[in-house]
Amino acid sequence: MLYMWTPEQLAASCASGAPTLTIQLVNGDLPLDRLTALAFDGSGNLWASTNEPEILGFSASDLLADGTIRPTWILEGSGACLTQPCLTTGLAFDRNGYLWIGNDESVIAYSPGSLASLPQVPAIATRRADLYLTTGCYAQQADSGQGCEDFGYSFNYVAFDAQGDLWVSGSQNGFGFSSQIQEFTPAQLQALNGDSEPSPTLIITKGSGSNTVIWKSLAFDANGDLWTGASQANPNLWGISVAGTRPDINLTVPGDPSVSLAFSPIPAGLPIQP
Repeated sequence: MLYMWTPEQLAASCASGAPTLTIQLVNGDLPLDRLTALAFDGSGNLWASTNEPEILGFSASDLLADGTIRPTWILEGSGACLTQPCLTTGLAFDRNGYLWIGNDESVIAYSPGSLASLPQVPAIATRRADLYLTTGCYAQQADSGQGCEDFGYSFNYVAFDAQGDLWVSGSQNGFGFSSQIQEFTPAQLQALNGDSEPSPTLIITKGSGSNTVIWKSLAFDANGDLWTGASQANPNLWGISVAGTRPDINLTVPGDPSVSLAFSPIPAGLPIQP
């Protein structure tokens, strides 16, 4: 289900009452109960990842009233996990309208033109990403069909800061497990056509072994500080100051902030559509 509360409802109290809209998202005849992330584009269309080899798009006009809606667009992978949807988790649009997807073996991105040219359902598109970011391990594996499965980085949730840097949460599996947050600059992203394996500008970790904090969801606040939800952890919400390189705030909050985080109102300068 998809629920919508107005800003007025949210401002009134913590208990905002019944949602203004209740929408059942379905794919074919099956309800979509396992969405991993949502993101709106500049036209108000809603895009969803499902932890499956697909990205679903719902048109803005279908989101105006209660009811049941089906995807307007389906972007499906064909097994080429490096450059197509494979195990989709996080979604984020950048300031140029590219849709970036945490895709396990890679982070892939589709341009506004690619998204605009997708055929409408019942047609299903299978399309190579316009850009992809990965590790040398996975690039080698794709080229040779062998090697380094245990040493790659698993890319999960993604977020952009006000400077256009891409931040990615995930895990490094080689020579001991670690959960990481990695940062990539706009210059590195612009050069992906020539270098799809950039080294992160910054890597943030916390703990090791059984004490590793497993970070997932990401969001920036109005001060530029990064917040991340931890999976099955106490504390389960961590803050990293804009000037810091390690978490300096930790909280235990109800629910599971590792699934999703967002700030309201949208912090100025972030490429997030209302």
